[in-house]
Amino acid sequence: MVDLECIDVKRNVLQTTVLVRWAEEEPANLFISSIAYEEASLSKEKQDQAAAKTTERNMNSEKDSNTTGISPCKVNPSYLHANSTSHTWVFSAFAEIIDNAYDPDVSATSLYIDKEDIGGNTCLVFQDDGAGLHKDNLLKMLSFGFCEKYKYENGNTHQPIGQYENGFKSGSMRIGSDALVLTLFGDIASIGFLSQTYLKAIGAESVIVPILEYYLPEHILFCRVIF
Repeated sequence: MVDLECIDVKRNVLQTTVLVRWAEEEPANLFISSIAYEEASLSKEKQDQAAAKTTERNMNSEKDSNTTGISPCKVNPSYLHANSTSHTWVFSAFAEIIDNAYDPDVSATSLYIDKEDIGGNTCLVFQDDGAGLHKDNLLKMLSFGFCEKYKYENGNTHQPIGQYENGFKSGSMRIGSDALVLTLFGDIASIGFLSQTYLKAIGAESVIVPILEYYLPEHILFCRVIF
């Protein structure tokens, strides 16, 4: 069961948060929240315009696919665990997640790692101030076989660890069995869910990644997911 603890937050910070429930016997559950806030005062007119844009996006999405928000991948769910075994040492999985915040396209300037107890569970917290992800980039991060990091390889920037966007999948699935990603790019928020628990519950024969996109007004409800 998942409890939602919602807190009203002012849009004035930019952050990515990773909470990992640590367990000796079972893989930890992973919660990632990537939220970019900005100070804004939305008038009634702007709110109406935003609502109209959201409706238009939803209509266009329905035309593009009959599985709006759920992206299938021709990979068996068992591959998520098999892929994670490339990390024989769990701290190399941590390095993959940390490197995501350090990549040039994210350009986080700060990264904080801490421990927090949530709902009786001990969690590791990774928090950075990166730029957030557009929905399309979130899908690429949660998909298999896509590579875009080569565009950022030059002598003036950090050299990415991974070449095929596999680090997040292998790293998160090595630490835990589920990864929930919340991200804000501009004023559009996206949520992606990469979960072995979910795939097992629905009897999926291929990896399915539910993704939700929505518009955020000046004030939002920040939901902390407790596993």
